Amino acid sequence: MKKLPLEISKNGFTYKQVKRNEKIAIYSQYDPIFKKIVGWEVFFIKIQKENDVIIDDAKVHYELKELFPSNEKFGTSAWSYMKASSAERMFAYLSSSQYPKDYKEDRYMSAPEKAKVFKITDSSPQNQI
Repeated sequence: MKKLPLEISKNGFTYKQVKRNEKIAIYSQYDPIFKKIVGWEVFFIKIQKENDVIIDDAKVHYELKELFPSNEKFGTSAWSYMKASSAERMFAYLSSSQYPKDYKEDRYMSAPEKAKVFKITDSSPQNQI
């Protein structure tokens, strides 16, 4: 199976793999205009199944590989953070036994779940994600 690339360009940014395990990855988001890291992406690694399909009478082969999330996956199986520490906490949470084993891709993280992960106890500015 083809693994996620260590670096990918998408949406005008360069993403570099920072950390991963078998299920989850963190990528830094580098902005070439401002020449700095502007965020971190944490996501479940999805697998594209090997498959042959016919498109306009032509056979197209899709290889077995890991996928970087599409924009539509953010909020359900991928999350963006401005702070590396927040991304690390999410990675640890998603990797832990605390995260539901019956995870479904269309499952949003509720405010109470976020509060638990990021240890938010009030709405003061220093506790905002």
